[in-house]
Amino acid sequence: MTQTTELPDTKPEVYEALRAGDITKEEARRFFGSEWDDVSQFSSVEDILRSQPEPEVESDEIYR
Repeated sequence: MTQTTELPDTKPEVYEALRAGDITKEEARRFFGSEWDDVSQFSSVEDILRSQPEPEVESDEIYR
């Protein structure tokens, strides 16, 4: 017997479940349908941004 995962109801919830590993890419792909390519690209951009180092800024430079 195959185990079925109950998907969240909204796009943001499904996306977060995908990012957290709670659902598979295939489940997310079926949910998003024709929007899957956009979602996949967005996920790639988020991964790139997360891998960037934080800029070193002095606190007195922030409020100039």
